[in-house]
Amino acid sequence: MLHKISDDNIKESYIVINGPIENKLYDHLYEQFYNEHHEVWQKLRQTYNIETLNLEQLEPNAHRNKDEYVGYWFFKQRTDNRSIHIKIGEKNLPYRPNTIVIMNSKDSFELINTQGDKPEMLVCFVYFNETDQKKIKELLSLSK
Repeated sequence: MLHKISDDNIKESYIVINGPIENKLYDHLYEQFYNEHHEVWQKLRQTYNIETLNLEQLEPNAHRNKDEYVGYWFFKQRTDNRSIHIKIGEKNLPYRPNTIVIMNSKDSFELINTQGDKPEMLVCFVYFNETDQKKIKELLSLSK
């Protein structure tokens, strides 16, 4: 996933990656979103050496009492045509399928939705391994 990061993806305190994996694989994961034990999810976790947690509602609550960076990977439902944004500081990022926002797990964001009730806003928390944590910190110039 992190191999898809370019300089344009790196912001002041977070990283945004559009299309961190190929769309075909993303579609398979989307189809098995509620079955985290499915082979496609197991293979993804093994391939990228990550932990994942799938939730039905996007909220800034991925903190596990660790000093770590976490990815909020959006699984926007195909029938959801609303324009929803994630506000981080002064920036509004679109909630788009197969987009991941990597930020400190202690940091927060706000959901901006001006188009009615929210259906499920599927999200996968991605917990990166120690090597990836170091790379993220270096990319954000936060390594000590």
